[in-house]
Amino acid sequence: MVFTFKGGLHIPDHKAATNKMPIKSLDGAKVHIYPVIQHIGAPLEPVVSVGDVVAVGDVLANSSAPVSVPVHSSISGVVSE
Repeated sequence: MVFTFKGGLHIPDHKAATNKMPIKSLDGAKVHIYPVIQHIGAPLEPVVSVGDVVAVGDVLANSSAPVSVPVHSSISGVVSE
């Protein structure tokens, strides 16, 4: 392996334990929770309501405050709460 800089860590990857195993699909969680209060910035206001159908990438909550970021859906589904 070629290193491009001095120092740092090379952590063993331990791939031998699983590199011959088949790839499996995982079932996703039935419920996803998206927080509207983040570490810094103003709380977000939900822009969806219970029963709304959302697609991947749809905005779920937003704020006009200067230090905030909208929350987007990572899955498609129906808003339950």
